[in-house]
Amino acid sequence: MKKSMPKQKKPLLRKKVSKKSKSDAVAKKLRGMIWDDVIRYKNVLGMNHYRANLSYAINDIDEKEGDVAATANVDKRYLSVNIRIYPILVKNWLEKKMDDEDVHEIIAHEMSHLATNDLYSPASSVYKTEEETKDAWESLTTVVGRLVHEVDKRRSGFIKKGGNCGKATKKYGFNK
Repeated sequence: MKKSMPKQKKPLLRKKVSKKSKSDAVAKKLRGMIWDDVIRYKNVLGMNHYRANLSYAINDIDEKEGDVAATANVDKRYLSVNIRIYPILVKNWLEKKMDDEDVHEIIAHEMSHLATNDLYSPASSVYKTEEETKDAWESLTTVVGRLVHEVDKRRSGFIKKGGNCGKATKKYGFNK
C-alpha cells in the first residue's frame, strides 16, 4: 500500500528578506555611493582622463597611526588610480560608527592623491627620510581632500537650488 505524501504548502509570493540579504543591499548602497564619489571627485579635480579602479580588500591593514579605511595608488604612466576599500570602512558604516559624510571625506582624500601625486617624487629629495615625505604628502592630501569635498558640497547645493541668488548663494558663500 502506498503512503501518501503530505501536501506541501505553496511558496509565499513575497520572499522573506534575511539579515544577510539586507546587509548585502546596504553594502550595495555603500558601494554605489563610493563609486559615485570616485567619479564625481575625479571630475571635480579635472582628472577625467584618469581611469579609476575600485577594489575591496578582504583583510584590514594596520598602521602605526590607526586603522586604514582606504588607500589610493596613482599610476601616472598609465593614467589610472586604484582605490582600495578596507573592511573597517564597510564595518564602521554598517554599524553607524561612520556616516555618509565620513565616507565622502575619505573618498575625497583618496581621490586627492591624483592632484598631489606629482609632489611626492620631488618632495622626497627635500626631506630627510621617506617617512617625513609621506607625512607631508598625507597632510597635503588631507587638506586638498577636504577642499575638494567642500567645493563639491557647495556646488551641489548651489545647483540643487537652481543656481539663483537666493538662499543657496548666501548659505554656500557665492555672494562673496
